[in-house]
Amino acid sequence: MSTALSMTHPQARRRPLWGWTVQDGLVVARRNLIQTIRVPELLFFSLVQPVIFVLLFAYVFGGAIPIPGDTASDAYRQYLMPGIFGQTVAFAAASSTVGLAEDMHKGLIDRFRALPMSPPAVLMGRTLADATRQILVLFVLSVTGYLVGWRIDNGLLNAIYAYALLLLFAYTVAWIGAWIGLYMPNPETANTQGPALMGQGAARDLMMGGILRLPVEVFARLKQLAGSRMTAKGELVLTAQRFRTQEANRQDARERLAALIEQAFDLPETRVKSRLNRVGKTERLAGKKRRGAVKAGRGKVRLD
Repeated sequence: MSTALSMTHPQARRRPLWGWTVQDGLVVARRNLIQTIRVPELLFFSLVQPVIFVLLFAYVFGGAIPIPGDTASDAYRQYLMPGIFGQTVAFAAASSTVGLAEDMHKGLIDRFRALPMSPPAVLMGRTLADATRQILVLFVLSVTGYLVGWRIDNGLLNAIYAYALLLLFAYTVAWIGAWIGLYMPNPETANTQGPALMGQGAARDLMMGGILRLPVEVFARLKQLAGSRMTAKGELVLTAQRFRTQEANRQDARERLAALIEQAFDLPETRVKSRLNRVGKTERLAGKKRRGAVKAGRGKVRLD
């Protein structure tokens, strides 16, 4: 008795284009989030930097920036926190630029090309992971703002809409950062040129020039302390290369900037010209006459 066996090849299961892209994008995003957990210093510096900004502008510069029409002590902090939120989300685009350039430099993108996966999933996963990390950053910023006196006044629903808009903005700038990272030849170039192309220099000037208004004498003192680091346009240039990561160098530059500005606020005491009364003037003139008489009596010594 013989039994005939028929061998058939299993048919490949086809997935729709968008389903394939979304599923592979989630896998790549999960890989990037796991990488963040395995390199905790990246997450640490991304959380510490905005907190330093809040404390710096709230306590060091907050008293020097009056709010017209509002005499409350925490009035400036109600305007400060939205600016810090937007700046932090905009600065996060640099992580997409550097991360994608590093993956390309290490050959990881070439490995992805050899796999049966959707090509757009690499960019989708990178941007989705960078935007997801901003949830924790915004939470830490919100807690820090609450501790320094910032409050939500328009209700919980409007606050949820505002946070959703910030996350949408984070996802948008992450795509811009990823697009720039595709044209960076190496991570070093992305670390230096990426933030400039993202317009973070303009955001920094807006932060320093729009929110921070130094008094004239303080700015003159800062210019004197900065020396050659202050350009003719009044831009303070700080170079930080002590650490191997971008976030650590940024934090080092922020700390040096805070110390320099704090030193500029410590103005030297101006010397007040003394004014003598009539008795003091009379005694000074009498002393000068006595001294003149002593000098007049000094002549050449004659031996004869």
